[in-house]
Amino acid sequence: MSHYLIFGGASGIGAEVASKLLDENHQLTIFDIKKPDAKHAGNDYFFVDLSKPEEVEKTLRALPDDLVLDGIIYSAGIREICSLSDLTYKEWKKVFSVNVDSFFIAVQSLQGRLKSGASVVNISSVSGVLGEPDRSAYVSSKHALIGLTKCLAVELAHKNIRVNSVAPGVIRTSLTEQYYSDDALMRKINNNHILKRTGTVAEVAETVLFLLSSKSSFTTGSTLFVDGGWSAFKDI
Repeated sequence: MSHYLIFGGASGIGAEVASKLLDENHQLTIFDIKKPDAKHAGNDYFFVDLSKPEEVEKTLRALPDDLVLDGIIYSAGIREICSLSDLTYKEWKKVFSVNVDSFFIAVQSLQGRLKSGASVVNISSVSGVLGEPDRSAYVSSKHALIGLTKCLAVELAHKNIRVNSVAPGVIRTSLTEQYYSDDALMRKINNNHILKRTGTVAEVAETVLFLLSSKSSFTTGSTLFVDGGWSAFKDI
């Protein structure tokens, strides 16, 4: 039985990954600011505010000494929606703390607990390779996350630990739910998805499970796009 630690495992993509791993009878440890639902209640849960990296370090030190991991899934993320002029440095730092800093701290702290052959997967975004208006911190943090993925893959290869990223397009979660009540916005979004629809958490989770499995044993330092073709498309 494998043991995985999921950051942001109580909702959205992280919760779907958790459900699929449970279906395969794996053990889970969940870090989140939100408590998992009843389906995940049997797993170890730690309340963690990922916007406070010092709390992440403290909680990681509290993990059992004998905990050995087959993988880490980092599925936590926040964003701002405001112009460059209105974006405060405090908000910029908060976005980076959740989207990048706490992931760095987690991998750095847990590398000694990862088995040979372990897999680390984070959820980045199509925004990690494209620019967007009104999301300077979010877009910058996702670019940084993809870059960090490559660096960690290089650093941990000698331990036979793989590090990869999954970059979704628009996926229906609590973070994007407000989009679905705006018909004009949805038309614009789906014009960028060449499959002309948004994605599901299940579709992203399946890609994460692939990267956790031995089926991707020669894949590291990569970003797999689950974006309906968004990153491949330009409407000239």
